Amino acid sequence: MLLVARPKSNRTRRGVSYKLPEDLLGQLDKLVEKTRRTITAEVEIAIENHLKKEKLWPVKVDEDDE
Repeated sequence: MLLVARPKSNRTRRGVSYKLPEDLLGQLDKLVEKTRRTITAEVEIAIENHLKKEKLWPVKVDEDDE
């Protein structure tokens, strides 16, 4: 069974491109193979975990902005 990351409907899509050191890319490739998730899914998980650690995720919506 192939697991594919599903797009989250509450987020807009905007492509980004970053260069990563070869050692990180190699480890990312191993992680993708191990978890059978896409690179995009793994990067999203890593970013969300870091944002949670810094108390920046989930984004708080002000009641005034609704």
